[in-house]
Amino acid sequence: MKNKLLSIIGVLIIVLGIVVFVKWNPFLLWKFKFMFRGWWTLLIIIPSIISILKGEPNIINVGACIIGIVLFLSSRYIITFYWIRKYLIPLVLVLLGAIIIFGVKTKK
Repeated sequence: MKNKLLSIIGVLIIVLGIVVFVKWNPFLLWKFKFMFRGWWTLLIIIPSIISILKGEPNIINVGACIIGIVLFLSSRYIITFYWIRKYLIPLVLVLLGAIIIFGVKTKK
């Protein structure tokens, strides 16, 4: 299962490299435009959702998914960086402190 996830991530990185190559248009052969703003956040959201759905949700996967969604919403101008700075960063710090104090229960 882990090899499949690594293969999917590898393919996504290869596709990203090709897209960046085409986007920067080094040889001026063609024009390429993405369909929507914030597409790159899907590279954070999709692997974390796949990992969560595989039955392995943990603080890193859920946190990456939340960060990806927030970045997507901010790239679409639904929320602003002012909102992130004022509300989300303090919330993340409080949750991180609570996790450190109370610990995360793990399966044995």
